[in-house]
Amino acid sequence: GTALVIANVKRGDVAITGYKNGVFVAHIGGGSMQLDNVSGTGAIQVNNGEVIARNSDFARLRVRTVRGNMQFENCNATQIEATSLMGSILYDNGNFQPGLARFESERGNVMLGVAGSGVQIGAHSSVGQIYSDSSAVQAGQTDAQATLGRGGPVVTATSGTGSVIFYNGALRNHPALARRFGQRVRRLQQKPPQDGHVHLKRMLR
Repeated sequence: GTALVIANVKRGDVAITGYKNGVFVAHIGGGSMQLDNVSGTGAIQVNNGEVIARNSDFARLRVRTVRGNMQFENCNATQIEATSLMGSILYDNGNFQPGLARFESERGNVMLGVAGSGVQIGAHSSVGQIYSDSSAVQAGQTDAQATLGRGGPVVTATSGTGSVIFYNGALRNHPALARRFGQRVRRLQQKPPQDGHVHLKRMLR
């Protein structure tokens, strides 16, 4: 029931499960951040490690990794800013409410799977390409504007040297995209969240 959770970990993993309508802040040097069934407002920075969130509802979330992937599965966001220097970002089977939604990776892929009523997506890749099952996107494009479902909030996705991939629902329902990017997604899904409320493991004093 606490209103605020702060975790400052030099080396180790942080997992938060079942935390509702609070504020959480985490700075992790080397390790992972895992959120399961969490709601509220958060700010996360992981220098070397993954960020994994499942079945969560974010009013506002700002998350950054320097070297590490991000995975969001079955999440809902009103305001979300996810940026990575050297990691890929997967937002799979997720929903967006009207607000700010921005995903950016300098050297990784950005993969967005949108459930619910849909969104308007603006995608850009400086060196890579944009892929989608949508007929609005042609092979080889580096910039695209597309509507998924019935449209809705505006979502921007940008990659420097990687690709941008977007689709309706879950990636497993899109065999062509899953075959092409499935290996990367499996690497993202190797670490499931653990049970418990707040775990700090291998923390260095």
